[in-house]
Amino acid sequence: MNQRPRKILAAAVTCAMVLLFLGGQPANAGFCPGFCEGGDETAPDVTSMSVTPNPVNLDEGPVEVTVKAHVTDEVGVETVQVFLASKQSEQNTLGAFPTYSSGEMVRVSGDAQSGDYEYTVTLPALSIGGPWYALVNPHDAAGNSRSQTRSFDVLNEDPDADIPEVVSASVTPNPVDVSDGPADITVTVRIKDRAGFPGFYGFGAYEQASGQSAGTSDVQRISGDAHDGTYQGTITIPEGARSGQWSVSIGNLRDVLGNLSYGKNMPFIVTNGTDEPDLSGPVVSWDPLTPSIVDASTGPVTLTSRLRISDPSGVDPSFRLTSFSYGGGPDIDFTVPELISGDQYDGVYEATITIDSTEPGGRRVAYLPEVFDLVGNNGYQSSSQLVQIKAPVLVNQTRPSISGLAANGGRLTAAGDTWSAGDVRRSYRWKRDGTTITGATADTYDLTDADSGHQITVVVTAGADGFTPAAATSDPTASVIAAKITNTVPPTISGTPTVGSMLTSSTGTFTPSPVTRTYQWMRGDEEIAAATARTYRVTAADVGSTLTVKVTAARTGLAPLTVESAPTPAIPENLITTTAPPAITGTPTAGSALTTSTGTFNPSTVSRTYQWNRDGTPITGATARTYRATTADVGSHLTVTLTVTKANYTTLVVTTDPTAEIALNTITNTALPRISGTPAVGRTLSSSAGSWSPSVTKAYQWNRNGVPISSATTNRYVLTAADAGTSITVTVTATKTNYAPTAATSAPLAIP
Repeated sequence: MNQRPRKILAAAVTCAMVLLFLGGQPANAGFCPGFCEGGDETAPDVTSMSVTPNPVNLDEGPVEVTVKAHVTDEVGVETVQVFLASKQSEQNTLGAFPTYSSGEMVRVSGDAQSGDYEYTVTLPALSIGGPWYALVNPHDAAGNSRSQTRSFDVLNEDPDADIPEVVSASVTPNPVDVSDGPADITVTVRIKDRAGFPGFYGFGAYEQASGQSAGTSDVQRISGDAHDGTYQGTITIPEGARSGQWSVSIGNLRDVLGNLSYGKNMPFIVTNGTDEPDLSGPVVSWDPLTPSIVDASTGPVTLTSRLRISDPSGVDPSFRLTSFSYGGGPDIDFTVPELISGDQYDGVYEATITIDSTEPGGRRVAYLPEVFDLVGNNGYQSSSQLVQIKAPVLVNQTRPSISGLAANGGRLTAAGDTWSAGDVRRSYRWKRDGTTITGATADTYDLTDADSGHQITVVVTAGADGFTPAAATSDPTASVIAAKITNTVPPTISGTPTVGSMLTSSTGTFTPSPVTRTYQWMRGDEEIAAATARTYRVTAADVGSTLTVKVTAARTGLAPLTVESAPTPAIPENLITTTAPPAITGTPTAGSALTTSTGTFNPSTVSRTYQWNRDGTPITGATARTYRATTADVGSHLTVTLTVTKANYTTLVVTTDPTAEIALNTITNTALPRISGTPAVGRTLSSSAGSWSPSVTKAYQWNRNGVPISSATTNRYVLTAADAGTSITVTVTATKTNYAPTAATSAPLAIP
């Protein structure tokens, strides 16, 4: 058997289905048509997506399913489409005659750049169980799109997975004579379907060799209903139509759930008064594969394909069928087709394959590469009906159990169930004496007056990827005790709701009495760790939140009752305020001691720390109230930062105004230096130091005509020949730590 046509068909069908689902875009990918080159090329992003409920339990009727998605796009989302379908069958939420487009989601919050979208659809009660998926496909104005999928499980113990059944089909008259002009044929088809068949688009007739064809007017249901109805349409065969074998195609049949049959072909003969050679291939009419649902979990299942093949020259019996899987299973060749009724000119052939427990869940299709008649004409059929291969059913290994006191007002919890798959999704249905309790779908259930005297069970439905969902039911509880604890006066909170204050809960009043009380303080919706006494001291962690207290009353044999107090106002911050800011005193010069005041604050009893700063940068080690300026501070401004703290108050940080720029101190000359000695070459001159305030260190420099003389730096100088005819002076420079150097020059002495 040639493998290539089968692979091409499988790839083509899969690709076409995906592209049609998405309007031409591959799944889970971005798409930008050519016109958006150079513009917006970024596809919208589905940042989150959910399907609820999950699993979907259809055992008791239709269920509303809601798909939610958050979609972002820089330019703006234009539309968001959604599509829901079974992974194992043709069923989908579009039902009959789908266009493979989708429903449109509604934006419920946000905007086109970042919005939340929802779509709700009712899944019919007969929908097939097993894994389904929801596909969300947003588009922006530039045509960019990106899809996202989310799996969910459907549970249904009695689904309709069967394709519409063609009970009977006929073409009359047969043969039809068009020798004297056009002639009508009547096509009558009876269709049965459990879910309901919505009707036909139309019928068509064609002759393969010449390509001649004819179509119908509308097809009408002439009797019965959507579940078992007879449909009829008329086709006019034109004058001059080619003599020989023609075929009526009734097209694909899809029921209201989406179960799809690839239709049926019915041969008939046209005569036009001439004898023409047989140039047409055989007409193949393919019945649905049986059974339509294969469950091989308990043993091998024989899958049967039945075909009616007709040809006036006779059918070549060498044709063969094969099967391939959409679920990853192997290709399997059918047995050699056996003629079980009729003859080589119009006969019914049957072939089988065996499906065993190794077959993965999904869909399998039969494939007929080619069929010839005995004169070599070829009739080609690409595929037959699909069949659903059931995925293995989840096996419950440990049934769920119920914990909690079965008493009015009590809370029951479901847990403990285990399954043959590790990672399962669970849904819950609580029942009262076997009857489902409306709205009780969480893993916990709070008992009410209506439960008194009744037994409670829980049904846990589990789903997992690659498995058919299953359910398990717990043992019933004992009959629910009717008596309960009631609260007549709720607890209240007293005390000042500020940080550091002590709050106290009242006990509340409960009946019957006495009861044992426990307490739990709450910050908003969260329990405060270890806060389980009647009193609670407010902390800084409570700022901005409201506080409540829950009082739980318990009594032997009765369900405990928890009552919550009214909330306090939001806890405010305790703030320290400044009534007199700190300030720096002292002379802003190097060596001077500067002092900051402590400032005045409310409340008055606070702790202070200090940090001196140079141009805003903390000075290492300068953390006292006083600070002595150094030469490193010269040219900078000094500030002090006070950190003011008090238990249960928010820390306050305050900084003083800056000082003036720190400067060096000034040395004052009160008498200039004076030169003494004989002004002659070879004689020694002396200089006095002059007078200075404060006392200073002095350095000397002798000058010739105002220019310093090299190495002449003591208070004495011996005149040389170079000094003859010049003017000699001496400059005394006074220095002192934290003071600016100051120089004074003597009166000049002329040297002859």
